[in-house]
Amino acid sequence: MAVTKKANVIIPEVLADAIKDKLTDNSVFAPLAEVDNTLEAKGEGDTITVTKFAYIGAAGDVAEGADIGTTDLSEGKVTKTVKKIGKGVAITDEAMLSAHSDCAEEAATQLAKAIDDKTDADFLTELSGISYVRKYISTSDLSSDLIVDALTVFGEDEQGVKALTVSPSDLGALRKDDDYIKASDIGSEQVIKGATGEIWGCQIIPTNRLAASGDAYIIKPGALVDVVEDNVLVEPERHANTRTTDWYASRLAVPYLKREDRVVKIEKRSGVKTTDVAVSTAGETSGGTILTVPAAPINCKWVYKLGTTDVTPTWGTAVSSYTDLVSGQEIAASTNTKASVVLVFKADDKPVDYQNVTLVKKA
Repeated sequence: MAVTKKANVIIPEVLADAIKDKLTDNSVFAPLAEVDNTLEAKGEGDTITVTKFAYIGAAGDVAEGADIGTTDLSEGKVTKTVKKIGKGVAITDEAMLSAHSDCAEEAATQLAKAIDDKTDADFLTELSGISYVRKYISTSDLSSDLIVDALTVFGEDEQGVKALTVSPSDLGALRKDDDYIKASDIGSEQVIKGATGEIWGCQIIPTNRLAASGDAYIIKPGALVDVVEDNVLVEPERHANTRTTDWYASRLAVPYLKREDRVVKIEKRSGVKTTDVAVSTAGETSGGTILTVPAAPINCKWVYKLGTTDVTPTWGTAVSSYTDLVSGQEIAASTNTKASVVLVFKADDKPVDYQNVTLVKKA
């Protein structure tokens, strides 16, 4: 006759602690994030205000006696919704009583991995929404030369610890590069969990969440923050009719991107895409309009052409008869009603993104 012993019993508090100890073991982005445990007493769907600093811009010349002026850092505050991250697992009595399995250990491992997977997905969603100015757009596969070019986005802030998240196939390609340094040769400088090697000062971390498309992220410390409830909640639900127990583990969290200036996205393109970032407002003079666009990637620029119909640029073909767009500068629109706004590569004027804007003009 099978006898249930203490070793066969799962204790919720013990399981919760075991899950907590294993969290981030299978995560790529969570180990790169700062952890903020101040989420106590918040519930799912509640909102919190977090700091998301944007660069205040370079200093300017100030005339004698003139007001220097200020830029409000509160503009960097954003509201985030608290998420409940959870997963359940069912365990039969037979499995619990078996001498050949450790259900508590396996349940903790699986539930922690499930929470890690969701956290990584949330971090990647945050990173994918990064602004144009933090991107380096390319048509090439990931390579040593491409990483060198992308690092220029950091400018003078390039130095310091950096993680490079890549797809497994891109990792394979980089390992064959002469500039690749394997993990065993990094030595005491290997400070990032999961790093398999290094290239140009970037410690490489592979992730299945990045497709084999040439996309990658270079991430510096302080870019990501995980605001979490310190405790993992574990609750059982017994089903006597099937002699199984469901164990549910959940945690409240707000994973978010705090500092865009500490991230560079390498984005491979194979076709022109539509965008909705350009805005037209009325100018100061009759028939005048003002086109506003975000700062472009370091290797791209915005151009425009006025007309009365929508225009769709062709991938791989340089645009012609377009004018460089200075964001916020008034344009004499005359009788034109449309503007074709295109993001192009500086090197060859080939299109990356485009938008057809209906002009708003001064009467």
